[in-house]
This record gives sequence, structure tokens and C-alpha cells, in this order.
Amino acid sequence: MVHFTKKTSFYSIEIVLKTNHSCKHFVRYFLQDGHCVLKLKCESHKWYIYFAPTPSKTPEKSLKQAVKLIQKLPAKVRKDWDQAEFREFNLGYSAGEEPNSFLNNISCKTLRKVRKLGAGIGISIYPSVHTDPNGLPMELYT
Repeated sequence: MVHFTKKTSFYSIEIVLKTNHSCKHFVRYFLQDGHCVLKLKCESHKWYIYFAPTPSKTPEKSLKQAVKLIQKLPAKVRKDWDQAEFREFNLGYSAGEEPNSFLNNISCKTLRKVRKLGAGIGISIYPSVHTDPNGLPMELYT
């Protein structure tokens, strides 16, 4: 019999902009790079722009990759980033029953790099699903 658990884990990083500017260069750049970019109407700003680059295994590494991604942007694309009134790296977690305690650290050096880009860090917590010891969802067994 397979033992299923709900584990707490880090699983995503999302880059979020809220802006009153079109950010057309930003959107086009990441679409052409193969990312799924959403540009939606927003209550607090004209646009909510969102995409999720492939995360690393930790939020620290994922943030470092996202910072490098933004730092390397071409001038027109970077201008769209800089003009956005709200810039955020959102870290996604699934919250489960195990382990009893869960800890991730983000270094001061990485926090300074995020700050230098004028971005904040958000944290989203989602319900986890039951998985087997290999991390496969229980639904695959039914």
C-alpha cells in the first residue's frame, strides 16, 4: 500500500508588474523568449503583468536567477520594468502537513539585489496535494 502525504515545499517564482504603462516591450520580450505572459486589467493599476520563469530548487536560487534575468534586459525592456509602479518577485509555496516545521532563507545580499531593482518579494501559499514518496499526486493512482 502506498503512503500518501501532503508536504510543504517551495515550488515557484513569479515576476509581477502592476502598471499604468503598456509595458509592450517587456511583454513581447518574454513572449518571444518562450514564456507564457499574462497581461490583464487590474483594479489598482491599468495592467497586471505576470509570468513564471522556471524556478530553481530554492527561493534563494530562484531569486538570484530572476534578478539576473531583469539585470540583463535590453534597454527598452528594462525601461518598461523601471516604469512599472509595482514590481514583485512572488515566491509560491504549497503548504502541507509535513514536515512539522519548514524553513527557507534568503540572504541579505540577495535582498539587496532585489531592492536595487526596485522590487519587493511576495509570498503565496497554496494548498498541497497528496503525493506518494516520489512526489507523484494521488490522483494518478485513482
